[in-house]
Amino acid sequence: MNNQVTVSLPTLRKGDESGTVRRLQQMLNVFIGHGEEGSDVEPLEEDGVFGSKTERGVKTFQGFETGTLTVDGIVGLKTWTKLLTMWLSGSEPG
Repeated sequence: MNNQVTVSLPTLRKGDESGTVRRLQQMLNVFIGHGEEGSDVEPLEEDGVFGSKTERGVKTFQGFETGTLTVDGIVGLKTWTKLLTMWLSGSEPG
């Protein structure tokens, strides 16, 4: 059986602060890693504040999905859809 769920999520961008930003940061820490040696990726502080590091994390995630997502650092419909689909399926980016 295939069920469809509709979820309404806000568009998130630099400067936003909320529990939804905190959840985004948690998801990004899973998908973009925690800063392996030699990587410029740093783990995000899960503080609910969409700052420069969170924006960089979003762009990193968006960059994994070449041709699918615009690399703009804004979490809109397409980025949310990709994040949530991967989160629920347990898959990896790219």
